[in-house]
Amino acid sequence: MGAIVPGGLSLPCQVRPRRRRRPAILGRPPDPQPEEFIVTESAGRRFDDATEALRHGLRTGERQYPFVLLDGAPLSGVTRSMYEAVRRHPDALLIHTWTALDVAAAVNSPAALTDFDERLDPTQPSLIWLDDLSPADLLLLTPGVLDAVSHRALIIASINTSWVDRILADRSPVTANGRVVLLEYAARVTVSFELEHHVRKQLSAQRPDLDFSTSVGEAFVGGNVLLQRYKSAGAAAADGRMLVEAASDARRAGLHRGVRETELKNLLPRSSVAPRGQRRFASALEWATLAPAGASSGILFSGKEKDTWQVMSYVAAADDGSRGNPTRPIYDQTWDAIITTVPAADALQVGVSAHLRGRADVAEKAFRRAAGADHPVVAARAAAFLT
Repeated sequence: MGAIVPGGLSLPCQVRPRRRRRPAILGRPPDPQPEEFIVTESAGRRFDDATEALRHGLRTGERQYPFVLLDGAPLSGVTRSMYEAVRRHPDALLIHTWTALDVAAAVNSPAALTDFDERLDPTQPSLIWLDDLSPADLLLLTPGVLDAVSHRALIIASINTSWVDRILADRSPVTANGRVVLLEYAARVTVSFELEHHVRKQLSAQRPDLDFSTSVGEAFVGGNVLLQRYKSAGAAAADGRMLVEAASDARRAGLHRGVRETELKNLLPRSSVAPRGQRRFASALEWATLAPAGASSGILFSGKEKDTWQVMSYVAAADDGSRGNPTRPIYDQTWDAIITTVPAADALQVGVSAHLRGRADVAEKAFRRAAGADHPVVAARAAAFLT
């Protein structure tokens, strides 16, 4: 049996009726996560670029680009740029409870599209907010999906630049749709990590207590502080570091959602030193979620779903070798643990990430598991990747 996606739109396999709800309106954007900081100071040209791309998409009847995509490194200010662009269009209906899979599932069903149409206001433009796309999310937004959605709403989304670079460099059929979308469908706005000199000077004058030598995100969130805490963790913090590594591996494997406590425990190293007991696990979680001086959150913070945990994307990116950090490999036993631990529908995310990391063997295992998922869109996409 299917499920109703967030926002009230029935998936094709849903049989139980549910009272309809209109998409959320832009009176209140999504609640920010710790690294999705909201500040009032200007951060330069990046906001204007995003706003202009969105304005052009909203005013164009037959949209040349049905998809405004902001890309940047973690803590570069991508979410803030999305927020500013959308905030400057207060008359638009904002649908911020959907995921890329929800969008693809809606397009996959004529009945679901009709239901969607009935909830839109023809006198107002509609926006679908998709923040922090994984590579699999981007591949779900195929040209066919975007063609169908473009007559109804404009998508504004964000993604880590490293995923964009990997997809564009790949030449396999797995990522073919993603390359077409990036090159032909998306109005891309790249958000630079470093601030312009005049913006850095302005922000430093307004907030002399913060260091704006690199990105606005590092300054307001304390990314460097958290990364140093992670990298310098000694023997006393070994359990906490192991927990962070497990969450980081899950994100790097494609899971951008919050990770459940049971999943975190299953992803810990298969050894006697792992903090599996409840007392040690709780102590490790306390260390990982503590916000040290100079940071706005811990390395792990509460996910958007209850009882889930997310890792600071800036720290996970460092594990991937960003900004000169050494790359920490994802070991075979970790890949296997992730594939067997997550629901089959999430295995599609794992397979795409593994493919982009040159692990065709892992990708095949993940796609085979995803092909058995009870979600029709996931199962169909995974099966297609196996052919």
